Amino acid sequence: EVVLEIVDHLRDVDPTFRYKWDLYRLLFARASTDINSSDFDGFDKDKGRSGFQTLRDETVKSNGERLIADFLFLNGINYEYERPYEHDVSDINHSQYRPDFYYPEFDIWHEHWALDSYGKPPSAPGYRDYQRSMEWKIETHGKFKTHLVQSTWASVVFSDGLAKLQRELEEFGLKFNWDPDREIPNKWARPMDHQELARLIRTFMAHTKSNSLTQVDVAQKLRKSKRTDSFHGFRSNLFLDIYWPIYDAWNHRLSEQKAVDFEDMLLSAADILDKELVDLDYDLVLVDEFQDSSQARARMVLGLLKKSDRFLLAVGDDWQSINRFAGADISVMRTFENWYGQTLTLALTKTFRCPHAIAHVSSKFVKKNPDQIRKNMLALKPSSQKTICVRLEPGDVLDSILEEIVADSPGESASVLILGRYNHLRTNVKHRKFESLDINFRTIHSSKGLEADYIIVL
Repeated sequence: EVVLEIVDHLRDVDPTFRYKWDLYRLLFARASTDINSSDFDGFDKDKGRSGFQTLRDETVKSNGERLIADFLFLNGINYEYERPYEHDVSDINHSQYRPDFYYPEFDIWHEHWALDSYGKPPSAPGYRDYQRSMEWKIETHGKFKTHLVQSTWASVVFSDGLAKLQRELEEFGLKFNWDPDREIPNKWARPMDHQELARLIRTFMAHTKSNSLTQVDVAQKLRKSKRTDSFHGFRSNLFLDIYWPIYDAWNHRLSEQKAVDFEDMLLSAADILDKELVDLDYDLVLVDEFQDSSQARARMVLGLLKKSDRFLLAVGDDWQSINRFAGADISVMRTFENWYGQTLTLALTKTFRCPHAIAHVSSKFVKKNPDQIRKNMLALKPSSQKTICVRLEPGDVLDSILEEIVADSPGESASVLILGRYNHLRTNVKHRKFESLDINFRTIHSSKGLEADYIIVL
């Protein structure tokens, strides 16, 4: 609530902050980072293809096109998607040409090229002759002297391509009217709301404060990142442009009220122990759930061990580190000996929570992350034949999956736990009714430790 109060004030007094806040929230917060992404969430029945839903309630082919379509919609720009070209150019090698966008009031066509930072198209088979197709389209506009505006995936996702597109269209006479509160026709569209972004800001604040990171430190980390020349650099900078004013206002309020927040308490405690201003005189320190330690907490534990003949027992599982939102830093566990010196490690590698097939597949998946500690998990439960099933199909297939579950065990009752990334997905499943099934929905983050006969991960 305090973050939202600060944001409301900053949006009122600073138009630039207001614009960046809404630009990040509505467009960039959930935009894809992968030009090869096929994480479709829509289906165009007329054209018979999967795609990406826009705020205006249409389905476009790519993430980049969705970013542009939503940007145009929020600016009140009238456009037509894939309108047939005004000249019949179909021949033995080409179907009728349909440019990506058309601006009818000013007779302007717009092609959005699927090109990455190196000028290369996606790796999918459908893009093998992409360069040749681009050349033909550009030549076609030159032949008929039609106005063509161009953008690339790399420019709108990695850089200021949207601003460049706006400037170019304004030169033709289009009037942009940014309205973040515009009514959204697509009832299923879920851009990030103010509360969610405020929680993200508070999460990031927990990280920066717990790890004593200044604005200079964060900037240096961003420059050193391998991804600073990409979308992550642009989006990160946009995020930081709204974060630091909030951070400064947050700390100003604390100072005015002579108060501290939770991270300040941890840091103060760590400083007191580090300077040996107090001795709590513990012989043995036990830390449970050690994978969720922040650097501030790690420093505090280290302070408790300042004097000789003191011992630390830490219990944790880096594979279950789910509290990054609270400032947890998995590197503390991964570099345990760097923090606390020579140690003895006892591995607990048997799981009682799932059958062998799930343990095997999930272990292989987790170990794809090089930052995880390597371990081989064993399950005490045997596996059934159909332990894991992956369905890659367009549209809503949940009903058909539930029908299969009923068919697998006719006349028997079964519990079904449906897991989703976001809580709003609950509305997609709550109307499902099967007499023999006890169906429940949870977000993935709220489901730890639960069991069911069938688990469906959306």
